[in-house]
Amino acid sequence: MSRSLGKCLLMLHCFLVLCSWVSAQDRVQYRDEKDKLATTSGTIQVENVLEVVLRAGTTKTERRIPTPAVVDITYDGQPIEAASAAAAERNRNYEKALALYREAWTKAPKDRRYLVCHLQFKIAKLQAQLAEAKGGPLRRQAIDDLRRFLKEYPESRQMLEALDLLSRLLLSENESPREVIAAYAKLKERYGSTHKEIATRADVLEVRLLLAEAHQAHANDPATASEKFAATAQKLEALVKSAGAAAPLELRAARAVARAGAGQGEASLKELDELLAATQDPHGRAILHEARADCYRLLQRPRDAMWDYLWVDVVYNEDAELQARALYYLAQLFDQLGEPARAKECRERLQNDPRLAQSRYAKQVAASP
Repeated sequence: MSRSLGKCLLMLHCFLVLCSWVSAQDRVQYRDEKDKLATTSGTIQVENVLEVVLRAGTTKTERRIPTPAVVDITYDGQPIEAASAAAAERNRNYEKALALYREAWTKAPKDRRYLVCHLQFKIAKLQAQLAEAKGGPLRRQAIDDLRRFLKEYPESRQMLEALDLLSRLLLSENESPREVIAAYAKLKERYGSTHKEIATRADVLEVRLLLAEAHQAHANDPATASEKFAATAQKLEALVKSAGAAAPLELRAARAVARAGAGQGEASLKELDELLAATQDPHGRAILHEARADCYRLLQRPRDAMWDYLWVDVVYNEDAELQARALYYLAQLFDQLGEPARAKECRERLQNDPRLAQSRYAKQVAASP
């Protein structure tokens, strides 16, 4: 009897040890080659801007997951508040999530670098999202915190997202995101030949800045702006040619706008018409309608431009930044077309709509006399 009891206790002990070993692992949720959600477990060995590497099972099999495919990671030993924070974040209760992530950070073992990095990024990201919604001093604090994160955790798996957040906040403050472009350029120089996503994201961000500068030049002195548009078009031509069929839609749309600003308006409009006919994705159509509106505006065809900006404002308005930009230019066009009441309505919506009021376009309207 005692021998049987001893065997049972030994088996129970082995079972509990096995359960604890199975549960005491990092779990990575990711998208597989077919874009379906999948989960794998193990002990994370490496996390960086390129990949997450785990060792799994008793054989210590190494598993490599590209960082862009990672959806979320649950870390072994993370404080219970981290799971509650993730749930609040999924429910878009950002203030509650931020408080819980901060509490989790205070309890996290500081020797777990990847866990601590994960929690610090979540805090910085949520502060950035709240700053975009509320503006004011929150935005400046969020910029400082993202800069601090990028300095403390260079080439972390969260680096690209942190750079994107920082660039958006800088543009919202009417500041140049040159530091972000420089960071992307370093990544592109180091990894661009083997990791096309990094190269593409660096190129898209630089093109956005170049086009923004060209549009600003056009607003101040249309006669000299064509040189900036021509230089941007030349750069975009090389980027699109290099990417071939895989060139992102935003690059193709930007190339069309730059060409129009450089005097190739009809060819640009024809290309955008063809892209629109082949694109069903709402966000893609918003990009293309806004690009076509920009072309018409640069070609001094305000009524045609108005219709395309209206498509972005009324129909394809999921992207708040694109919608805010459309309203900004609609206000200018309605003034030009002799419809001041509609121009006023656009400016009021920009400043009063909670989704749009903290955009850089709303700030530009507020700063105008």
